[in-house]
Amino acid sequence: MMDLYLHGDITESFPSTSRAFATAAAERPTGLVALLFQGGPGWEQYVARYRDPWRDLVDVHVVVPEPDLTLGAEARRAIEAASGLFIGGGDTPRYRRIYVADTIGTTIRDLVAAGVPYGGVSAGAMLAGEIAIVGEEPGAYVGGLGLLPGTVVEAHFSELGRERRLLAALGGTEMGTGVGLDEHSAVRVRNGEVTVLGDAPVHLFTAHPDGSIARSRLPVGGSASALE
Repeated sequence: MMDLYLHGDITESFPSTSRAFATAAAERPTGLVALLFQGGPGWEQYVARYRDPWRDLVDVHVVVPEPDLTLGAEARRAIEAASGLFIGGGDTPRYRRIYVADTIGTTIRDLVAAGVPYGGVSAGAMLAGEIAIVGEEPGAYVGGLGLLPGTVVEAHFSELGRERRLLAALGGTEMGTGVGLDEHSAVRVRNGEVTVLGDAPVHLFTAHPDGSIARSRLPVGGSASALE
């Protein structure tokens, strides 16, 4: 049973829209959320925006890589013990190198498959898909965590005009489903059912064998069985 919480960006509504993730994590044995960051200069300034809305529900262990982007033993133990996993926003290829390409990616996939809630903002949301888009040029795709098989997720969808590259990814790969998250969008995906948690609708795209792509929008508060 996978339980995913994906956000298009971290906005002023994040404290309310992310409570569902923290509540789900609090119901699991350790009550510990591993908050996974990319590191680099100034990363500390962003911690409070993620951690503070959850303080009354869970303990938060902030995970950052070593300067060479590897994970130390303490970081790995925190991930393995977590009752919730949350990947922040930032540079998608950098996050992928740390948390997907490394063997810890298998650990994350196994934990989520076992029911540990997963959340992500922007890059963290995009890496939930089977592939992630990392550039404007054709073929700029990398493998994601694969928590949503056959799916590609785009963040900052309307604000950065990313419909074109999402459609190109659906047309140029074997992915069958696209999810576009505006910056005020947030969704919960639980066993294939998508529920809108944020303050903006969610854009859904379905690629058909004949090459056509169907589009729909889930309104705020809406739900659909679209990612089975």
